[in-house]
Amino acid sequence: MLGKYLKGTGHANPASDVSSDEARELRAAIEERDAAIERLEQTISELTAQTGTLQRSLDDAEFKTGILKQSYSTQLCEARERAEAAEQSITDQQTRIEELEADHKALNRELAGARARLDSIYPDEASIDELLDSFSMRQARTRAPRSDDLVDEPADQELPEEMLAPDVMFAGKRK
Repeated sequence: MLGKYLKGTGHANPASDVSSDEARELRAAIEERDAAIERLEQTISELTAQTGTLQRSLDDAEFKTGILKQSYSTQLCEARERAEAAEQSITDQQTRIEELEADHKALNRELAGARARLDSIYPDEASIDELLDSFSMRQARTRAPRSDDLVDEPADQELPEEMLAPDVMFAGKRK
């Protein structure tokens, strides 16, 4: 609109050629334009402030994420190390159990062999189990009394020891 006035007249001041209505319209348009510019500048200012706030929030979130990643990474490494140590411990314990089972089987075989030899040496005698049972009975009769077994007996009383020597027990029965 302003360009029309500038081109159409040869006057230096286009406002002098413009009627008062047109001048008011021109001022209203300029004021409207200035108001629009001011609103846009205010919006830009608000958006700039909001962008700064969002950028700081983003930077804080990235920092926290970095720390959490590092922390979780450390925790994960430690957990993996503990898991490997536990697996190694389990493997060691399983190996130890297998060794103990093998020792147990070997001892049972040796015990069975020893019982078989004793049974072959003393076939008409009582079995080793019966001898052990009778020995256990003797021991039970001669064992030291427990504190709950004591009943107003003198404390200095000695218990007889009835252990038989192997030579006495098996005298004359060896082949």
